[in-house]
Amino acid sequence: MRKYIEGKEIVQPAVTRFATNFISLQFLVEKRINLKRMSLGPEWMASKHSKTLEGIEVVALVFNDGLWKDVKENIVVMESLVRVLRYLNSFNFFMF
Repeated sequence: MRKYIEGKEIVQPAVTRFATNFISLQFLVEKRINLKRMSLGPEWMASKHSKTLEGIEVVALVFNDGLWKDVKENIVVMESLVRVLRYLNSFNFFMF
């Protein structure tokens, strides 16, 4: 997989779990074309996982355009929320 996503990790730890999930979703959307290529690549086809029910379901998800549309919509909403949280955090409201 790293070959297809330029050697990077999908989950990139951030300050909060919420931010980690947000960054991971953004990364997946950016790399969706490469993930589709990976799902059709010789390494995947030769893998024992490609023939399992779970493997087949994963490939179906990767090629599900409705899923990617929903993920993009979630990112737009989450991005606004992240901006508000960062703004509020800049005032140190949460410090005692």
